[in-house]
Parts: sequence; structure tokens; C-alpha cells
Amino acid sequence: MSAFPLRMALRELRAGWNHVSYFIICIALGVGSIVGVASLSENLGDAVQHDARSLMAADVEISTRRALSQQNIVFLNTFHDQNIHWIHIYEMLAMASDSDARDTQLVELKAIQDGYPFYGALKTIPARPLTTLLGSQPNDDDQFGVLVQEALLLKLDLAVGDDLLVGHAHFVITGTIQREPDRIAGAFSLGPRVMISRAGLDAAQLIQPGSRVRHRYLFKIPPTTTPETVKETLRNTLTDTFIQVKTYHEVRPRVQHFLQHLATYLGLLGLMTLLIGGIGVAESVRSLMRKRL
Repeated sequence: MSAFPLRMALRELRAGWNHVSYFIICIALGVGSIVGVASLSENLGDAVQHDARSLMAADVEISTRRALSQQNIVFLNTFHDQNIHWIHIYEMLAMASDSDARDTQLVELKAIQDGYPFYGALKTIPARPLTTLLGSQPNDDDQFGVLVQEALLLKLDLAVGDDLLVGHAHFVITGTIQREPDRIAGAFSLGPRVMISRAGLDAAQLIQPGSRVRHRYLFKIPPTTTPETVKETLRNTLTDTFIQVKTYHEVRPRVQHFLQHLATYLGLLGLMTLLIGGIGVAESVRSLMRKRL
């Protein structure tokens, strides 16, 4: 085989190195973006499968817009005899402001009970027990503790140790929330998270007739019991209407559905990058041929 074509190719490569490097960069960006999106989607899917319980912070969850009746609460208390533990979580929108009520901010309020979360980790600064940070009893100034996201501190120009007015009660900011296991990062949010205790919720007097509250009852079951068994028992026994009962297995498809849409969107962006890179390659080749002809 003659070496002439190879020598000509090398000479053209040296002469038009700027065009060749531009060609390589365009193709690399397009292909790299598509491969990166596929890899990210796969890694997120594996993480969802591994941390499914943490995404719910429980094995089984009851979700409803109305608090369960006293009759059903009595039934839930019988689960303790089976080593099944449960807690009641309240979630709602509320207005928070500084102590003088000059600046206000819409927040996503979450009132928790002792034991939360059953799975996963709630990371706070400082890293202290929730019973210490939130308190089941008011302090000497008749205030409960509150945890907030750092975004709220910036918006209201507050700091840890300052007062925060929520509802009809003044709280003292005892720390910031860094990570919340059952709140998907990047999911749609109407405001920064604010977390208080159940006793603090009573002090704020936020639950009134007509209040829009999401009630979540989280269950932790022993290894000898399956989540599906508990779910079936709850659905067959609870008399309240408009309730949803699901296991952590059912959370995984929902999150993966969200991630699939995200991956599709990012994939389209990668495809557009590849298309733009192709246009750049065409222009580079056109410019090179114009010089040679």
C-alpha cells in the first residue's frame, strides 16, 4: 500500500489543525452530553432503588387531607402490640416572618413527632437530636425551637438564635436543615422548609376549620411483617374516606417516572448540543474546502 495518501493526510492535518480541532470538540461535546445524561439517569435509578425506604422515611404511609378519626387512631394504637410503630406528620403552607412582622415569607411547614425519620437521615446544623432542637416544652421565654432552610434566613435577613413568627407563636431558630430524607431534592416547592414539633404546632394555632393540611401517618414494621400485609390491613380496616395507603415499593416507580422525564429533557438538550456541533463541523469543513479550491 502506497504511503502517499497517509503523507497527504498528515500534511493536510497540520495545515488545517484549527479546523480539525474544532471538528473534534464539536463531536466530543455532543456525544459526551448524551453519554453523560444516560449515565446520570442510570446512577439516579440505582440510588432510588437502594434508598427507597428513605424516600418515604417509613415502610408504609397513610396520606390524607383529613386527620383520622379517633376510632381509627385507637385501631392504629393496637399496632404497638405487634411491634409496629407509627407517627403523625403534619404538612401545610404557612406564613413566617421576623419578630416584628415586617418581612413575611411563604413557607412549607412540617410538624413532626419523636421518632422521625424511621429511615434515612435528617441532617441539621448543629447536628443535635430533634428533641433538643425543637423541644417538646417551651423554653424560659415561652418559645419552642424551629429548624429552617438557609434560604429563609437569607430572605428574612435572620440568623440562628433569632426569633421567627409562625402563626400565633414566636419560635427561636435553633438550626438549619441541610437534608430531609423524604423530600426529593429539586422537586417543586412553594417555599423554604420550616420544621417544628407537634407541641409547637399547637402553640402556633395554625390548624383551624378549613385549614389545608396534609396528614401523613408513617409506619415502621418489624422484619417478620411485610409492608403489603400492613397496607392490606389498613385498607380493610380504616373507615375514613379519601385516604391513600402505600408502601415504600410504590414510591420508587413514582420517583423513577420523574427521573425518566428529567432524563428525557436532558437527553433532548444533549441532542441539540450534538446538532449544533454538527452544524459547526459542517461550517468548518466548508471553510476548509473553500481554502483548498
